[in-house]
Amino acid sequence: MTFDGYTVHFSAQRTDSLPLEVATQYEIQRSPKNAMLNVTIIDDATGTARTGQVNARVRNLTDQLKTVTMRKISEQEAVYYIGVVNQIENLETLVF
Repeated sequence: MTFDGYTVHFSAQRTDSLPLEVATQYEIQRSPKNAMLNVTIIDDATGTARTGQVNARVRNLTDQLKTVTMRKISEQEAVYYIGVVNQIENLETLVF
C-alpha cells in the first residue's frame, strides 16, 4: 500500500509459526489461536524505515471487530510495529 510518499508493508501469521527464540524475544505467546500483524513504513524517497502512528483493527467474516494494540520495535535501522490478535476460533478468516 503506497500513499503520500510512503509504502506500508504488512503481513499476518499465526503465532505458533514463529520460532521459539523470536516469540520469546518479543514476548509473544505461540498459539494456533493467536495471530500476529507486522507493519513496516518505508520512506519512498530514501528507502529507509520510518516511524509513524500505526492503528489496526481486525474483522472476522461475521463482522465482529477487534482493535489490535500495536507496539513499536526498533532494531538498528529497522523500525516495525507488531500486534497480536488473541482467541481466533475454528480457523476463522480475519481481515486487517
